[in-house]
Amino acid sequence: MKFFMLGAMIMAANIVCAATYTFESWPENGKHCEFSFDSAPTINWDGTSELPISFINVQSIFNDWIKVNLKPTQEAHPTSFDLATVAADGLDTSYWVFKVRFVVFKNGQPSAMFNRRVAIDMAGKVIEAQCGNELGGALPIRI
Repeated sequence: MKFFMLGAMIMAANIVCAATYTFESWPENGKHCEFSFDSAPTINWDGTSELPISFINVQSIFNDWIKVNLKPTQEAHPTSFDLATVAADGLDTSYWVFKVRFVVFKNGQPSAMFNRRVAIDMAGKVIEAQCGNELGGALPIRI
């Protein structure tokens, strides 16, 4: 019984430490997916001044991310770069992000996961989608 309680306390501590701030969720192939901030973004946009990060910078950040995250047999083609303001659960301020949609080909053919997306915050951080095992199921715990 002592080991059970200790294990439950450790698990609860890990869940609390892994708090995230979800700003978008959607179903994908029977799974629940979401975009979340790990913490409040450090840079935001006021909606009127010059953007802290340009569309050209976003394209470059996306291309660098693709080089690291896709296999050599895969290639990505962006289909949209959307500037959006998002309200994340648990944060008092709305934040601006670029939502990037892209398609992936493997050896010239559409890959099994053809349509994909990432978000990029105003500091240039790429935010990848996190998906659970089944629609309505829990997302993986991030530690």
